[in-house]
Amino acid sequence: MDLDSRLCRATLFFDFPQFHSYCEIMKNITVSVNEEVYRRARRKAAEHNTSVSRLVAEYLRTLTKGDELKAERKRRLEELFAARDRAPKNKPVGRLNRKEIYTRDLR
Repeated sequence: MDLDSRLCRATLFFDFPQFHSYCEIMKNITVSVNEEVYRRARRKAAEHNTSVSRLVAEYLRTLTKGDELKAERKRRLEELFAARDRAPKNKPVGRLNRKEIYTRDLR
């Protein structure tokens, strides 16, 4: 068993966030920024006890998460509307008096 496999196994029993990324396939990217942006990013990463790479990765996750949530909401709404269309149609009951409203628990 190689070291990566043992580390992945260890994360099942202990929560070591720094090892989690080694257990999944990651893509490397190169980002070019000016010196000032880099310095501020390093400072912000240090404040959060993390790396610039992890900050960028988290930002990209949140950037795409909105689209995923929007697509999921749209899918759920379409399912609800489709279910509503398939449901038997209720007949109108006309005007109800106070006693009928309370009897049917329509308040």
